[in-house]
Amino acid sequence: MKQKLLQILALSIVLFTSAQAFAQNTGTLSLGYDTPDQNEAWDGFNMQNAPFIFTYNHSGSQVIYQPEELAAMKGQQITSLSFKCFSENCYLSEYKSTMKIYLQEMDAKEFYYDEVGEYYEWVKFDQNNVIATKEFTADFLSAAINLEDIEITFDLSKNPYTYTGKTLVITVVNDAPRSIDGSEGSVRFYWIGYTGKEHPWSSLVFASDSKDFFTNQAKDNAVKPLDNEDKWKNAPAVKFTYQSAKTGPFSGGEGTAEKPYLISSVEDLQEMDVLTNQGKTKGVHFELTKDLTEVPFTGVVGSVDNFFGNFNGNNHCILLDINKPEAQFVGLFGCVFGGTIKNLQVKGNVIGKSQVGGAVGQACQNAYLENIVNYCNVTGYASVGGVAGEVLTQEPSAGCIVSKCANYGTITGKSMTGGVIGGCGQQVGNDIKFIANYGYINGNYKPGGLIGNARAYDKIYYGLNASAASTNKAQGCIGNTISSTIGDLYYDAQYINNPKANPLQAKKTIDLIGNRLKSSEAKNGFSEKYWLFAENLYPRLRINGLENSDIFKLYATPVLLAADNTLDNITTDFTVVTENGVTWTSKNGKVSILGNKAYPIALGEDVLVATLNGISRELPINVTKFNGVEDLMNENINTVATEHNAIVLHLTEKAFVQIVNIAGQTVANGYFTEGMHNIQVNAGIYIAKVGNETFKVCVID
Repeated sequence: MKQKLLQILALSIVLFTSAQAFAQNTGTLSLGYDTPDQNEAWDGFNMQNAPFIFTYNHSGSQVIYQPEELAAMKGQQITSLSFKCFSENCYLSEYKSTMKIYLQEMDAKEFYYDEVGEYYEWVKFDQNNVIATKEFTADFLSAAINLEDIEITFDLSKNPYTYTGKTLVITVVNDAPRSIDGSEGSVRFYWIGYTGKEHPWSSLVFASDSKDFFTNQAKDNAVKPLDNEDKWKNAPAVKFTYQSAKTGPFSGGEGTAEKPYLISSVEDLQEMDVLTNQGKTKGVHFELTKDLTEVPFTGVVGSVDNFFGNFNGNNHCILLDINKPEAQFVGLFGCVFGGTIKNLQVKGNVIGKSQVGGAVGQACQNAYLENIVNYCNVTGYASVGGVAGEVLTQEPSAGCIVSKCANYGTITGKSMTGGVIGGCGQQVGNDIKFIANYGYINGNYKPGGLIGNARAYDKIYYGLNASAASTNKAQGCIGNTISSTIGDLYYDAQYINNPKANPLQAKKTIDLIGNRLKSSEAKNGFSEKYWLFAENLYPRLRINGLENSDIFKLYATPVLLAADNTLDNITTDFTVVTENGVTWTSKNGKVSILGNKAYPIALGEDVLVATLNGISRELPINVTKFNGVEDLMNENINTVATEHNAIVLHLTEKAFVQIVNIAGQTVANGYFTEGMHNIQVNAGIYIAKVGNETFKVCVID
């Protein structure tokens, strides 16, 4: 296990305590909020309320506040903001909804108006970058009886927004299971009065019972001015609280479970490394506040000593570019000693020597890893895994727990290489369950689709390997195991072709997709509670809703080979699944893909590329026999195939054909009649244009 190697040098002189708070100056900015006038409020019905319209199930708005109004907050962090409304004889005693808020800045001072189309445009925003979510409940009846205002406050303290001084755009969205019926009265929001003052257009609003705000945004970026346009020439009364920008380590927090240190930058990760190397993370809590994907983190948290703390990634993603080919314990976290890492995604590249993983180099002594997804390409020599390079436990500690973790990256190693975990075991068994691998395994000695090397006493349950591997020595689930407690592990034996792998775990693709593994018992590890099942797709491990993301869908999309074929031995046509809009192409032209049918047309190695919404993944294959030209002719379409030293055209009608080699030299050019044409060429890559269609093919000797 990793030991403390040396004391931190004087250059790391930042001092911490495990629960130290960093004082920041705070302030409040109110715009029309403290002394509201009911004459300065929206009417409450139809399209006349901002930020929300409670008389509809779905509503939302965009509001802009001017830089001169917000000057006091320039350079500060907004930690909360509040809107205020009042019940105007509303008789609804219980109203519930879910509210979301987004903040951004722009250079312009008002919404763009298209004079030709006579409409205003919404400001584009990233709907995934939610600043805060609020579950809202209100008793509008009591508020009306007691003449009380209702405050709606969004807490941004865990994800403060640093205001830079431009026009502030606030996007708010409200979704409710029921709306306030017109007969039940109304709720009116206060707005800022600008009597005698010219003020630009400040609010755009949306409301509907049938579609939500995001559906509308996807289809219509225009807002037509209506008769109530003057009512929109206001911004809602608002109160901001803010604090001075970061003056101490981390982005806030106290390191306790209630107020964890907030990690919102690469600099925060570097500071966490310093604290770790000082041995001051035991019992300390950290929380990631947003995705850190603009600038890669190139270090290792715990580059010298162990991480003992608790890290909650909040389902955010960190971009890594770690290149330490001679180092041990390499990953976002070097060695997690009895600590917790959960709700985290990592992507990028990680290179080390041993104990190398995307999220964790080594987890040991009762460490807890949960809800972790690796998209990194991870490379090392020994103990190399997608999520964790090594999971080891020595007496007298309890074993580590690894639960609900998945790999989507390419994992490359020499020894003890696994899709999710490289090596595990030692004196005390670990508890490993709900793990999945959809990435590519590139290892020398018995790499495992899920785990490279498991040992006695390890308990391993409910795992799925739907990956391909670079060698037929790859084991379907576990590379080299003497573990006595293994249950319900499965792999696709048409993707990994090793007759010596565990036959009880091997299944054909058709027996893994859809509902084939689904159990009706919720307590079973392959039930809907833990996996998402869909027609023609591999089961997707449920991880904080990521199972619905494009990358999860893409990697769960298989090719359906003939029953006696494997990826390294394709002899006949097969099906490429196109659920969810996945498209497939051939890199080397050994197969021709028409719709969801793939036809082998040349011998040799190829790579199938699957793409969904700009995300791609590669699947290596090997064509060992083909009769694709004949099959393609039966489809009655123009096709281009290859034979040894020849390109074969099948034309359904007369067409203009141009064929060039990789150097751009033309080998055929002109009109060809309907039928078969055999064009002799040297081995190489060729581009053939037939009418309006273009084909890429590879010719062998």
